[in-house]
Amino acid sequence: MTEILLEGCRTEPLSHYLKALGVLRLVAEQADPSARGAWRRDGFVIDTTLSQAELIAFFLERYRPTPIITPWNKDGGFLTKVNRKAIDTICASTDPRLAAYRAVIRQAKEVLARSENWDKAELLTTLRSELDDTFLDWMDAALSLGSDKPRFPPLLGTGGGDGRLDFANNFMQRLAEAVFPEERGADTQGWLRSALFNTANRQMTTNAIGQFNPAGAGGANASSAAFKRDALVNPWDYLLMMEGALAFASAASRRMESDRTGGMAFPFSVRASGAGYSSSSSTDEDTSNTRDELWLPEWATLSTWTELVALFREGRATVGSRPVRTGVDFARSFSTLGVNRGIQAFHRYGFLVRNGLAYQAVPLGRWEVKASESVQLIGVALDRWLDALRRAGRDSGAPASWTRHARAIDERIFELIRQDGPGQVQALLATLAQAERAVVRNPRKALDKRLAPVPWLEARWLQAADDGTTEFRIAAALASAGLRHRLVPLDTSKRQLTWRPQMDGSAQVVWREGPLVPNLLDLLRREAISHPAPGGSHPWRQGSPRRTLRLADVSAFIAGDVSDARIEELLLALALIDPRKMPHAHPHAFGAHKPPVAWSLCALAQQPELPRVPGMITRLAEGDAEAATRLALRRLHASGLRPLLGMGRGASTSGLHEPPALSRRLGAALALPLSQKSLEAVRQDLLTPSEDHKE
Repeated sequence: MTEILLEGCRTEPLSHYLKALGVLRLVAEQADPSARGAWRRDGFVIDTTLSQAELIAFFLERYRPTPIITPWNKDGGFLTKVNRKAIDTICASTDPRLAAYRAVIRQAKEVLARSENWDKAELLTTLRSELDDTFLDWMDAALSLGSDKPRFPPLLGTGGGDGRLDFANNFMQRLAEAVFPEERGADTQGWLRSALFNTANRQMTTNAIGQFNPAGAGGANASSAAFKRDALVNPWDYLLMMEGALAFASAASRRMESDRTGGMAFPFSVRASGAGYSSSSSTDEDTSNTRDELWLPEWATLSTWTELVALFREGRATVGSRPVRTGVDFARSFSTLGVNRGIQAFHRYGFLVRNGLAYQAVPLGRWEVKASESVQLIGVALDRWLDALRRAGRDSGAPASWTRHARAIDERIFELIRQDGPGQVQALLATLAQAERAVVRNPRKALDKRLAPVPWLEARWLQAADDGTTEFRIAAALASAGLRHRLVPLDTSKRQLTWRPQMDGSAQVVWREGPLVPNLLDLLRREAISHPAPGGSHPWRQGSPRRTLRLADVSAFIAGDVSDARIEELLLALALIDPRKMPHAHPHAFGAHKPPVAWSLCALAQQPELPRVPGMITRLAEGDAEAATRLALRRLHASGLRPLLGMGRGASTSGLHEPPALSRRLGAALALPLSQKSLEAVRQDLLTPSEDHKE
């Protein structure tokens, strides 16, 4: 066995990928059944008993072309008097290598002769049943006969053609040029060596290659030497590419990988997702601008053609227990190892309108197959919600923001697949929260479309998003107190989240677009109204928050050593996680950094066992720390507590002055959940005489 590196067969463009499949298929079926192939960095490797010279000789002298015809297409050369030259050339040939081709053409003509009153479905069914078996793989790759009408995979356009370009007719024309040339001066061996080994060859033909190689399609700006260039193609490139496309012959059966309508599941073909690549746009999901996506496998282990046929025929890719439907689904599937084992990467191709009205197979990136724990967090409930948002966004009359946010979520999922980490998890959570708030802005349409809130997320999201920063700890502690109903109008009393009836004006929602500090102050004031009992401005003081903060974190917040915008973004994101299932986290109380005395006084005055201090939060919100601390001191003195604010000031009830901006941050910091140990540390620091005081 000899390993031959085919440098002319690479994973990009699509034509070169298909070329590799064509070489392996033809060698395995017509010359060496033991041949195997695999992808390497420099191209495709074929392991065969043939030497390089014997490989060249096989294609030039013994290669038997697959009968590729499209008798159902207007431009296929059968239904009209035009475009018949290639068919006539093959029929007139006496070369034994074309015997099967001539037989299939003759059979097709016989079927067409009696099809005058047939519809297209009847014609296709008859062709499939009466033509030679050597034709069936091509027909199955070009189209499928569904229960209602033919369906077309994206790889071969609409039944083996793209507009006026008929792939089968082009194939026969290239055969006449490269394999059975009328003009003996044609450099057939040079074309073949260039196609296989990427050797230099200037004698290209000016013929169309279609969607398979955008760089060779010609047109405006296709060359640095001219404003416009004709399409150029190596005939052997085209022949081997089309032979390789037969690997995608699909099987018409009702199976789990098929959609629920009983239609065909084309191998590795999914609905387009307009995300995950630099040139993406929302129009790339519009069926008028795109066909389905194709995810082509790359494998490093030498494999036989029989093994690859099984791989391509199955085309298995699942998300959880369901088959994939979109590009983002496919990326999720191999991140959760829901694809065939042995594949090391996938090459994503989108069939997009990129040159006038012509479709092009645009490479959209190489994606390594690797497990991602974070991607696996997207469970069934969230998966259904994402599908509902995408569907609702596509409906007529839906707000444009829904589609925009659905696409942004897909972008975040793609980013998470590329690089798993806390930052990517946070970005996905934040985008989900933004999407939910966008839905709330159109409450009536959300109810009409039955678009529910984002379902509660599992606690594992919290661990995956934890980047160890102070901002994350503050946001997580606030989220663990169950504040989501203060952020958006939700009814959280039931297991399944629902919108409140008055979605557009619920008094329970206090969070507005704006800075963090005023929102936290509004939150405290709302809690004081809702819970007027002692300690009522902090219902989580009774122990409901599952995560609390260190006093050093409170000090950092008050000092402004944190990003308020980051805390707010994280809070909105982490609020999606079910607080009842968050793991407990109560860090050690004290440390080297103590909060300001003014904050400590107000925090002590809000202890659960003490009556509420009316007006204290309002004074802090107004920037008047002196009035607020005076109220706090009066409450403490009335309760029999004597804070030690300095030498000889133990009985003082005068307030402590702070600048207005700092006063407001002091007030907002009172919303941060603290453990009983932290409160006890504050209590001891203010109420226990120090050694200096004793002296």
